[in-house]
Amino acid sequence: MHFLKSKVDDFEDAIKLIDFTIDEFKTVNYLITNGPEINKLDLDFDESIVDFKTCFNDYLLSVYNINKLIINYWKEFKLQGQIINCASDVLYPSSKVTNHSIIKRTLVGLTRNLAIENAKNDIKVNMISHGWIKNSKILNEVMKNTNENEILAKIPMNKLGNEDDVYKAVEFLLANPDLYMTGQNIIIDGGLSFK
Repeated sequence: MHFLKSKVDDFEDAIKLIDFTIDEFKTVNYLITNGPEINKLDLDFDESIVDFKTCFNDYLLSVYNINKLIINYWKEFKLQGQIINCASDVLYPSSKVTNHSIIKRTLVGLTRNLAIENAKNDIKVNMISHGWIKNSKILNEVMKNTNENEILAKIPMNKLGNEDDVYKAVEFLLANPDLYMTGQNIIIDGGLSFK
């Protein structure tokens, strides 16, 4: 196993990461992105511009850079590829994470546009958005001010998700590279988004 510390919101660092990966493994078949968890819950619309820029760089610019570079690599060498962009618990609007929600919705748009632009090149771009996941940082923060029963009452399946729910969706997409699907946002939230 190899690790390379990289800050992919910096385009030059993102290039180094892609170059390292190709040098080490000779190719890249798929890319899975997952932004970091929110560091503080009160990233509302009154946050400082510095906090917003940090949120933008961490969650959107980093995904944009790495998606752009890997797509360019696949197109240059006429390779099939698959991207899965993952979003966190706060896809749904919330009073405490306004700017983060804006960025996550922009990520949905980025995923769909990249899918449309690159479908003819046999490059698929999809997204997985999950709801409340056990032991996530944001859920733990929310639980300080509410109880689990209040959250469960909003979820039709009446339970929290776990990491395996997300992994299984990723495995499904990767195991079916010829699936007639691109530009989709697979929502794993126990029915929360339909309530």
